[in-house]
Amino acid sequence: MEAGNLTPIEERMLKILSDGKPHSKAELHGCVYTGALDNVGKHVSNIRKKILPLGQDIALKLIRRKLHYQHVIIMNSALAE
Repeated sequence: MEAGNLTPIEERMLKILSDGKPHSKAELHGCVYTGALDNVGKHVSNIRKKILPLGQDIALKLIRRKLHYQHVIIMNSALAE
């Protein structure tokens, strides 16, 4: 499944997340050339909106008191609607 209409930054972030492992904001910040770590959350939010109809999502996980993002496949795509 491919997500359409992703910006270049969103494509880079999704490529990193596509390994299915949790990634910290700091790891994803490398995809954003300017701006604060807060911009990572906005980009992730945009990606989620675009991939949710495809049965995919970005899960939020708390690991050692830090927020991490993980690309997941939704087993029941009816939940995405």
